[in-house]
Amino acid sequence: MSTVRNIALITSGGDAPGLNGAIAAIAQTPDVNLYFYHGGFDGIIEQDPIAISPTTAREAVQQGELLCFSGRSTHMLHEAGQKRVLEKLKQDCIDALIVCGGNGSAQGARSLSAGLPVAVVPMTIDNDIGGSEYTIGHDTAVNAIAESLHRLRQTAANLPGRIFMVETFGGRCGQLPLAAAVAASADIVLLPEYELNIDKFITEVNARSARGKSVIIVVSEGIYLNKRFSAGDQGVSFALARALEESTGKRVRLSILGYTQRAGDPTSYDCLMAKQMGQCAVDALLNGEKAMLVALKEGRVKAIPLTAIEQAPTLAKELLQLAFKENQLIQLEG
Repeated sequence: MSTVRNIALITSGGDAPGLNGAIAAIAQTPDVNLYFYHGGFDGIIEQDPIAISPTTAREAVQQGELLCFSGRSTHMLHEAGQKRVLEKLKQDCIDALIVCGGNGSAQGARSLSAGLPVAVVPMTIDNDIGGSEYTIGHDTAVNAIAESLHRLRQTAANLPGRIFMVETFGGRCGQLPLAAAVAASADIVLLPEYELNIDKFITEVNARSARGKSVIIVVSEGIYLNKRFSAGDQGVSFALARALEESTGKRVRLSILGYTQRAGDPTSYDCLMAKQMGQCAVDALLNGEKAMLVALKEGRVKAIPLTAIEQAPTLAKELLQLAFKENQLIQLEG
């Protein structure tokens, strides 16, 4: 019989729609008491645990606002802080911890795994966690970006010859802008994985614009021309737009979507994935697993060793093939 009864859950780092589905699946597990700490890892030290009822969790599955508020941590940056987190969890009689977040959150969970069973539920719109093919919130964000691109396509049809540029989130991984660009049939997408030659880029845009139709360009925030990028940086599209305007003499209509990409009620797919991932996490903990990542692998949700986060995220091959086929992801490097 499992000794795990009291499970704590935190969300860490950037928020993402859909996580309430995972919370609902965990909260409805028989003989399990689920508690929150608002504010990520630091919230464990600074707050008392908050009990969540199955009914409350179930009613919030389709809401964009998360039941458990997120936060970024300073305590987890050093061993003394990690020790305080573990001591507080034991003081609160917590048997296991579920951490919902991205790569940094997963690293924080890993640092605690020697002292407490932990499970990581991947939650980031960027879909960039090594070891998992999907992260909660990605589909909702792709839909939000694609909707913006669809709207731009409509106004572009009324304004032939214009150049539109849309900057998205995604960090150092291009999965988010790639998926949105393919879904919405953007003309060009620029990704961090492909080194950009600015002269070739300008030549290609000029050639397409000369055909008389509007050009819609999707730019990942991670395309930094000076090779420097920090998560949350935005504005690289300003430099690209200026270069295009100087070369073409045409105004570039620029949109930075910003934090609206992370907002909104979750799609049905995100609700379904979140429920499956939450159920997988609690099942693994009840079965005695100590340090695992809940991952989508080959179409199945499963618990795998937490060391899988060391793997570098990769772009979906099927999406890359479509992007090259439709001349969206042109060879601009070199």
